[in-house]
Amino acid sequence: MKGKSKIQLALWTLLFMVAIPISAYGVDGQIKIAQTAATTFPITINESGSYVLTSNLTVTTGNAININADNVTLDLNGHGIYGLGSGYGIYAYNRYNIAIKNGIVRGFHYGIYVVNDDAHQGAGHRIEGIQASNNSFYGIYAFCSTVVTNCTANNNSECGIYAYHSTVVTNCTASNNGGSGICASDSTVTNCTANNNGFDGIHAGIYASDSTVTNCTANNNGYYGIHASKSIVKGCNVRYNTGWGIYMLTNYHNYIYRNAASGNTAGQINCPSGNTCVDNATF
Repeated sequence: MKGKSKIQLALWTLLFMVAIPISAYGVDGQIKIAQTAATTFPITINESGSYVLTSNLTVTTGNAININADNVTLDLNGHGIYGLGSGYGIYAYNRYNIAIKNGIVRGFHYGIYVVNDDAHQGAGHRIEGIQASNNSFYGIYAFCSTVVTNCTANNNSECGIYAYHSTVVTNCTASNNGGSGICASDSTVTNCTANNNGFDGIHAGIYASDSTVTNCTANNNGYYGIHASKSIVKGCNVRYNTGWGIYMLTNYHNYIYRNAASGNTAGQINCPSGNTCVDNATF
């Protein structure tokens, strides 16, 4: 009987290993994710916890990782998630307290899509240290009280970083995106750089609607440096953009102050009636 029990234990262990061919628990409690010959996509996270990539992931179609649980930390651990222009690199919808950090997401439709609808506000997500590039739509798409920090978004076809509904974007860089480098609606953008975006000739380095933009740089963009709508823009540098350095429409109630604008082709700061522009340096 003792020998039979050992055989049964070995069989159960083998079945458990086959059932989870891409993940295992490490001694630090993190759940390891690696691509093997048995991996199928999307990889779906259904339980709260801490997950870490131990290899690159390469996806030929569809999504790479779906997060279907709250309170998940996903550490890419310096690895990349690579696609061929379709699907989502990392997808989380109507979840709470998702953290995604430290790696590359490249070649999807959306690189990272972390969205909560109006009934699921105050999500508390954090995206940190991510390089989102060469995605066919948005690099990072974040809603509802997400913090996006120390990220780069380059060579995406639309906005490099799209922030909506009380999202904070800080210490990020967006360059060479087809649309605006950073698109903010009802959000805050601070200490960010948006250069060489809008090569379609109709988008700004930073587009801000009902938002606050402070201490940012927007240079050499294909249209406006900063396009403001019902927003506050303070302490920014805008130079050598093809359109206006800072642009706004009449009666849009922007507050533009203590910015520096120079060398912009269409003009430095366009400030029609219904907006307030004070203490800016233009030359």
